[in-house]
Amino acid sequence: MTAGIAGPGDLPRLKEIWRRCFGDPDWYMDYYFTHGFPLFETMVMRENGKIGSMLTLIPAEYALEHERLSARYIYAVATDPAMQGRGLASALLNAAHERMRGQGIKVVALFPASDSLYDYYGRLGYRTAFGVREMKVTPGINSGQTVRPCGKEEFLSLREAFLAGMPRALHFTPLATAYLYEEAEFSGGKIVLLQDRSLQGYAVCTKIETTLVVKETNLTEAELNRCSGALAVNFGVANIRAKFPAASGETVVRHGMACVLNEVCRKAVLGRSDGYMNLVLD
Repeated sequence: MTAGIAGPGDLPRLKEIWRRCFGDPDWYMDYYFTHGFPLFETMVMRENGKIGSMLTLIPAEYALEHERLSARYIYAVATDPAMQGRGLASALLNAAHERMRGQGIKVVALFPASDSLYDYYGRLGYRTAFGVREMKVTPGINSGQTVRPCGKEEFLSLREAFLAGMPRALHFTPLATAYLYEEAEFSGGKIVLLQDRSLQGYAVCTKIETTLVVKETNLTEAELNRCSGALAVNFGVANIRAKFPAASGETVVRHGMACVLNEVCRKAVLGRSDGYMNLVLD
């Protein structure tokens, strides 16, 4: 087995593995490999010259109190089903860790695609380090709030200010966050700005039948409740579900794992499970 960096010539094989593992439609794969693939580093594991596993490394920083630690978010870990059971993905993750150590990366984060994968990644050194509160919001009466599209630069500024107020959070680089904005809009989501005389905030929204899922907002629960009537009218929904950061000591839904590549910061990063990591490619 040999690990390496994927290049443009590997795209047909990467798309084949992606299709077999994730089942995304061609229009989404074409978008990702045209716009996302050139921005990020994709590592592969080859067996007898054939790519069997792949993963992508998205640049980030892990904010720990007043310190920023260099980090990567691992996305789209996949192994060709015909080549599974041979340890390719585990070997690729270990190779990625060694490469990142050599680059001075201190923290690696990922979002397991299923509950069972928390155990798998746990065996590779990852620990639950992120959590969110998930709440149901009953839409109220529209009390004068406005809802309009949130521009990319507005979103980048508001989101960075939102994350800056948290003691432990994963920050994507501006380039990666801009891609997340564009990908959300392209794949059917909407990023809106909510305003009234005393409030301004963003909401990253996806409509699923009659429910609006707010994947992320910089508003508090009370503020989102104030805007719920305007959101319901704007999106034509009867129900709203939203994710919020967890306060210290709260019961949270686990929302990602971290692996520390630098022993000096291991306890500080992995000692708690209420760090904030959201709006991720998953």
